[in-house]
Amino acid sequence: MNELINRLRAKGFEVGGMTTSEVTQDGVRTGFQIKDISSGRVGAVAQAGGPSGPRIGKYTVNQADLDEIGAKSIEDAKQNADIIVIDEVGPMELTSNAFVNAVESAPGSTKPMVLTLHYRASHPLLERIRKEVPERLVMVTLENRATLASEIEGVILRTIPVRKE
Repeated sequence: MNELINRLRAKGFEVGGMTTSEVTQDGVRTGFQIKDISSGRVGAVAQAGGPSGPRIGKYTVNQADLDEIGAKSIEDAKQNADIIVIDEVGPMELTSNAFVNAVESAPGSTKPMVLTLHYRASHPLLERIRKEVPERLVMVTLENRATLASEIEGVILRTIPVRKE
């Protein structure tokens, strides 16, 4: 996702929303972090053995950061960005009502959006997204992973004009 964001920014687009990534310590995954693309603000999505919150497997979800960073980054992107990125919508993120509400309202902004959906997760929001845009769903595989940023960039550029080269 970072490659796509960098490509779009190089074309002059304001990209907003959020990304998630693994947190590791000594080569062992200990949790996941969330990052607001526009501000760079970072927080915890979940951590192994966290103090309190919903549990997904061995991880405890940090509702406060999902609400304060995740949901707010999406709301901000709807107002201020040219393109909205939501990476990812999965079981941990779906425990936050504020996050779910932000994702549900994002398509109403009419801005191009790139969402990553956890492929095994089941939730009414995910089912609705999968049903509404089946022609735009792409399964990330080892074979296509290296070319997806370029392909998605091409789809977006056919949708909105380039600002600068």
